[in-house]
Amino acid sequence: MSSWQPDPALPADQLPLFGDLLRAMHRGAVRQLAYAVALFLVAAVFVVRGDQAVPESVLLAYFFGGNVALKAAAVARQRRLKPLLAGAFERVEVSDVVIGRAVGFALPDGRWVRFRAPRHGAEVLAQRREAWLLHSGNRAAVLVPATDAGLVPARIGDRPPGRRARPAEPATTPDAAPLQALRKRREWTDLAGMAVISALYVVAWLTFPTTDRLLAPLTAVLGVLTVLSTAIAAVASIRPSRAREWTELELEPVITFRRDRLSLQARATRPDGTEVALEVPRVSLAAALDIAATGKLWITGSRAGLPSHVWTGAVRFQDPVGPLPDHDHA
Repeated sequence: MSSWQPDPALPADQLPLFGDLLRAMHRGAVRQLAYAVALFLVAAVFVVRGDQAVPESVLLAYFFGGNVALKAAAVARQRRLKPLLAGAFERVEVSDVVIGRAVGFALPDGRWVRFRAPRHGAEVLAQRREAWLLHSGNRAAVLVPATDAGLVPARIGDRPPGRRARPAEPATTPDAAPLQALRKRREWTDLAGMAVISALYVVAWLTFPTTDRLLAPLTAVLGVLTVLSTAIAAVASIRPSRAREWTELELEPVITFRRDRLSLQARATRPDGTEVALEVPRVSLAAALDIAATGKLWITGSRAGLPSHVWTGAVRFQDPVGPLPDHDHA
């Protein structure tokens, strides 16, 4: 499958679609950080008052303190990338890709680019034998293909970070065996996180003072919801993956950034020639760029995907009435 190719004559922040999406994602990250800080301050008031039991304090710290840390890290990463976006992407031929504590690939001058990325992204780089790089001195950024990583900060140094990566096998459908294994691993990781949250809720509820008439019922409700969500996720993770028949659609996509996430709207043509309007409410950056570049999307039932991409998303079909919206990345 073809992939999005940046124009090396334009600065990265002025590239059509790409620059707009990055700016919108940065604004969304700053907005989420502001919300997280506000919630953390409210939680801190409860804890400082001294009327919260230990499990309750742990629960508040886990959610609100951890949330602030995650959002702050996301904003800091984007700020690290901002100075590099004034330059243009450079296409680099990749001869060796290695995986260790970080991912790395060799530059033609013998130096190595090191960055954090999923193993699958490194294997796709090894298969495609090319990478798109922004750099200034020893600071760099790499556009990681076929994963949720997107544009990641990198460093240029003299030593490789690990052992050589095995190139990814070419995938003709979104349900190739390696992709299914990666999705299953992600499901189990998400399940473990949900189980921890459920346990915290249950412990906090059981240790609430009997005089508390407000927070105890609220925590009980949240605990029940997280336990049910964990049980549903466990059933989905245990269920074996089945091969499905995918249909390739040609479409005219409109990629937008709404509610702090990328989404896609399009009018597509089915193989039998009929037209249908559809919406995919959550798309990764790499998938959005490739869909915009190729005008193709694979669907099966109510799921959408792309060959070689770990990402899959829900798809909603609509009556193709009226024009599609203009690009709106705010």
